[in-house]
Amino acid sequence: MVINRILLLLIKLIKTLQDVGIAQAQKLKFTTSFSAAYTALQSQIPVFVFKTGGNALEQADTATRNELNSVFNANKTDTLRALRDSQDDTAKKQQSDLNQTNDAVNQQTDMATTFIQQMSTLLSTILR
Repeated sequence: MVINRILLLLIKLIKTLQDVGIAQAQKLKFTTSFSAAYTALQSQIPVFVFKTGGNALEQADTATRNELNSVFNANKTDTLRALRDSQDDTAKKQQSDLNQTNDAVNQQTDMATTFIQQMSTLLSTILR
């Protein structure tokens, strides 16, 4: 009964660690999707194109238009890049945490396997 109890506890421990790993993997997937969305938004930054005639903004010269595009787009691009980089850093941390959890699962599984092998050896010796 003691051996069964130990094995059941080891199985529960391994399952819990695996569940933690699954949750971490799902969070990592969300974070990397979020980072990809920021990258996609960078390609959607508008460009100012002015028509002739109409209001004063529409009549702006090429230098003014280029300056507006440069300042506006640079600000938006920098903001999106900073947000994406933040998500990338978070994803790297989550990947590291996930790797540590996987290592813990492997260690516990190895321990359970060793325990079962030792019990098998012990029982075969006793029953001879």
